Amino acid sequence: MRLAKLGFNEADWDWFLTSGETAWRMMAAETQGGGRKRCLLISRDGDTSPLDGLDYDRTDDADSADIVLIAASEGDRYDLCHYQRLLQPAAERGLRCLCTNPDKVMLTADGKAFGAGRIADLYEELGGAVTWIGKPFPDIYDQAKIFLGAIPPARICAIGDSVEHDIAGARMAGIASILVETGIHAEATAEERAALFAHHAAEPDFILPDFRL
Repeated sequence: MRLAKLGFNEADWDWFLTSGETAWRMMAAETQGGGRKRCLLISRDGDTSPLDGLDYDRTDDADSADIVLIAASEGDRYDLCHYQRLLQPAAERGLRCLCTNPDKVMLTADGKAFGAGRIADLYEELGGAVTWIGKPFPDIYDQAKIFLGAIPPARICAIGDSVEHDIAGARMAGIASILVETGIHAEATAEERAALFAHHAAEPDFILPDFRL
């Protein structure tokens, strides 16, 4: 498992659901018995794991692709013009696009950069259609609630550092939320956070300085 390779202890969790897994299942169902297809995959550091086990071959040529999958951003290496050149032919062809990471901003070793969600925004600006998978969109919460079964919403709490995604998503899903002060809003003042709460109509139930076991 990727998390174990990153150094996390597998004994610390019972189950993980990711937007990437949700997209993988969707793509697997769509290609079942239909032969191999080509995917214009936008990922990071050459990662092809989003396509592992699927009847898709990766391509960098939008003119030959059957679908676009935006899984990650290299916004610390490339500007948006790079992604526009890559995606414009796909948008003009009307290719379906899945975005499995709606975050508009990501943290890198050199500071903030635009995330995969901003690239998906660009695809829509170019005239393409995007299926958003992940927070704050409902599919990921619906899948999680299926796993959780009979646990009432009052006993579920979402934790994250993004008001737009983590806190707003929890509000729309009808569950409590915790905003951690580390992450993308680490340098925001109390007034700036309050403005974000108002803008997204989502205020966290709790605020913590960080997240730790």
